[in-house]
Amino acid sequence: MDALSIIPPYLKKGDRVAVVSPSYVVDRAAVMNAVKIIESWGLQVTMGASCLAAEGPFAGTDSQRIIDLQLALDDSTVKAVMCTRGGYGMSRIIDKIDFTAFVASPKWIVGYSDITVLNMWVGTLFGVASIHGEMLLNYNNPARTARTITTVRDLLFGKAPEYKWDGVTVNTNTAKGILTGGNLAMLYSLAGTIARPETEGKILFIEDIGEYYYAVDRMLQSLRLAGMLNNLAGLLVGDFGDMQDQKIPFGKSVEEIVSEVAGSFGYPIFFGFPSGHSDDNPAIYLGREAAITADSSSLNLEYWN
Repeated sequence: MDALSIIPPYLKKGDRVAVVSPSYVVDRAAVMNAVKIIESWGLQVTMGASCLAAEGPFAGTDSQRIIDLQLALDDSTVKAVMCTRGGYGMSRIIDKIDFTAFVASPKWIVGYSDITVLNMWVGTLFGVASIHGEMLLNYNNPARTARTITTVRDLLFGKAPEYKWDGVTVNTNTAKGILTGGNLAMLYSLAGTIARPETEGKILFIEDIGEYYYAVDRMLQSLRLAGMLNNLAGLLVGDFGDMQDQKIPFGKSVEEIVSEVAGSFGYPIFFGFPSGHSDDNPAIYLGREAAITADSSSLNLEYWN
């Protein structure tokens, strides 16, 4: 949608959130420990009946995961839907979900990685903002930074932090626009669907993990060929960890690949944003207007509407 996004109501203490597992199977202890943290925020937690189920690599059958997500979206007492983990599975069920009740009473979706499919689906088709943020699997992971979790809480309650980081820019140093995007592989997978991410005039955020360098190039080239990189307000590049290479090296870093594919468009490209599949994974709003600026010492992201 070209208009400003629909911002779901921010949470207040006493509100109810639903915990669901629409993708891979998740560890029970990790989820239950995370539930205690969410409850410490003053929120009530409802767990999907099958969110701890297992069916091969998935958190239950497709039907079970559909039912859990559908019930969470339909329940008017639920103010946010928080996903336990990513992996794979959202694409198997996304077109089976009825978003009628969700559109009538929008609520926050929280997740990233495979959940990018759900974030983009509600954003592209219905214009509803969401949160790209850590999932319950890692709430008690000692390697995660404190802000990885606290920023999820802050964004749910409507407190938008300002982020500063060390990074490199290409082209100009300032961008303003609606922030959208997420996991590159998931954006690539949606390019030919009804939920093809709308990127024109927006700041596109990308991140990924464990990909081959050539695959990153291929996915970006595909987005370029689809016109999804042509008219951005800016490109925000997050963490690309655990990159792989072939026997014959691709010969370019992620920064070089991105710059080669998108640099000639002239909009600003911001590298090094600390978000994605990394131990420092601060939450960000998708679908809200943001401003990114660079000065002599750091890059800065803040929400301005």
